[in-house]
Amino acid sequence: MRSWGIWLLVLGVGAFVLPYAGLQFKILAIFGESLPLVAGGMAVIGAVMLALSLRATAAHDTAHDSAAHK
Repeated sequence: MRSWGIWLLVLGVGAFVLPYAGLQFKILAIFGESLPLVAGGMAVIGAVMLALSLRATAAHDTAHDSAAHK
């Protein structure tokens, strides 16, 4: 889940930034004028997925550490 989150976040943020340099991801060009909305959604979903995966990893590490100390 972390990998997907990172990719969605990078594509979403990149879709906002690249047009200022006259560039764009070809794969996202299919969305046409809806691209800003799609890019924003991708960035938000990617950030949420990344946060959830980091939270799950931290919870797992905490549970593992507390079990090891008993």
